[in-house]
Amino acid sequence: MSCISVAFILQGKTGAIVNSKRHWLVEQKLLHFVDAFHQYVMDRVYHSAWREMCQGMAAANSLDEVIDVHDAYLLSIQRQCFIVPDKLWALIASRINTILGLALAFYSIQRTLHSGGSISAIKAKCEMEVERIENQFDDCIAFLLRVCPQHFILL
Repeated sequence: MSCISVAFILQGKTGAIVNSKRHWLVEQKLLHFVDAFHQYVMDRVYHSAWREMCQGMAAANSLDEVIDVHDAYLLSIQRQCFIVPDKLWALIASRINTILGLALAFYSIQRTLHSGGSISAIKAKCEMEVERIENQFDDCIAFLLRVCPQHFILL
């Protein structure tokens, strides 16, 4: 038996293993990003902004000062979550939203594959979609790291 025929015979068996590893790798990339972004929003944005607001509220002497402290709190959260009318921040927010959408698309593909997606046409379409998700994710991460590396050190 030649090396080519052995490779051809094993292709069906190892292809599933390679795809499984690839799916796992894409899943881990997406999970890591979602987890890191969630941690950033909860710890660095909300927690610090909340502490600042509480200190400001304690020091406020009038209703106008309370309103000003609350407005500063909302603006701080919006700015740190990239929700401001600035082109650069809008691009960053767009890439983050794209990645979060990719995570949802990947979840949908996994559900399709695990709930009877054994038809080869469905598997092939899902594999193409996983490849698209991985490529788009890598492009978004590369952009984020180029534009603001100090914010995305954990990625």
